[in-house]
Amino acid sequence: PMSFAEKMVLSVFGLLIILWMTRRITDDIPGWGSFFNGLVGDGSVSVMVAVLLFIIPNRKQEGEKLMDWNECKKLPWNLILLLGAGFALADGVQSSGLADVLSRALDFLEDAPYLAIAPADYACTSSSSYDPRSNCI
Repeated sequence: PMSFAEKMVLSVFGLLIILWMTRRITDDIPGWGSFFNGLVGDGSVSVMVAVLLFIIPNRKQEGEKLMDWNECKKLPWNLILLLGAGFALADGVQSSGLADVLSRALDFLEDAPYLAIAPADYACTSSSSYDPRSNCI
């Protein structure tokens, strides 16, 4: 059986997923994010839920919370920062218009057969992962 702390963590992460999915539902159904005039994003929701983990008691010992700083220090921060950097890079590529430029530059591949594109893609990605100076695009 699940302990109280496990149930609470599951509930908090369930809340996180629901908030992520309902911030903006469709163009016709704005979701809860419209109450904040677009100032609240997925990152804000994530931070709020993380703070909840430091507030909600776990009922094992008096004053002990679901998350404490000693447990937080054990998290794989390098992975978290890598994911955050990837999201920031993706947002920068999208908002700068670089994604549109690259998309237009690769329009000629739209009618190319998959079996012609896949080997070239594999060759570029596999060689660039071993040699950072690779000139494959």
